[in-house]
Amino acid sequence: MDSRSCCVFHCSRVTFPDENSPCHFRSRNRHRPRITSAISHQHRELSLVVTSELPTICPVVHHRYDSVRFWLENAESIVLIRQFMQACVRADLDEFTSYFCEDAIWWNSPWPPVKGRAAIRETLRIGAGRMTASPWDIRHIIADGDVVMTERVDHFQIGDKRISVPCMGIFELRNGKIAAWRDYWDLKTFEAQLHGSAPANS
Repeated sequence: MDSRSCCVFHCSRVTFPDENSPCHFRSRNRHRPRITSAISHQHRELSLVVTSELPTICPVVHHRYDSVRFWLENAESIVLIRQFMQACVRADLDEFTSYFCEDAIWWNSPWPPVKGRAAIRETLRIGAGRMTASPWDIRHIIADGDVVMTERVDHFQIGDKRISVPCMGIFELRNGKIAAWRDYWDLKTFEAQLHGSAPANS
């Protein structure tokens, strides 16, 4: 396939045509780029293959590549947070804190916010000593650049009690790290299951 009509992008290294470079694309039609994506679950890498017969009008070409770039940035943010959700379940202190900026804020509402990577690490250490996380259900996840929103059901085991809590989470990213994480959930739902007065949510 001609290199002018096929580009392979990797999340960590993306190259787009320079705005000043001449366009020599010849086209028999003006179909939109066809995008296919594949995520390697083993290596956690996202690759995109974009193929198209590009139109001869340069502004349209660049507009379409800008759209692909925006899609790619959102996909990269979503992959990062999905990986982080799995790290939350494993509760390894070094792995967990490696996702955060040094000055990150973690607000696990309704409890007070925790500021700084060291304090976040200590908060996880205390929490992991009291409960064990089970795989979390991500019902919906959406990104707009460096902001990712999740609708989840988080599962925990405390003694012989299984706790499941519906949760909405907001993540703000900076340079591939979490700068802010805010989770909103109902403490009464958690306490009712802990004390045996309500069934676990699923």
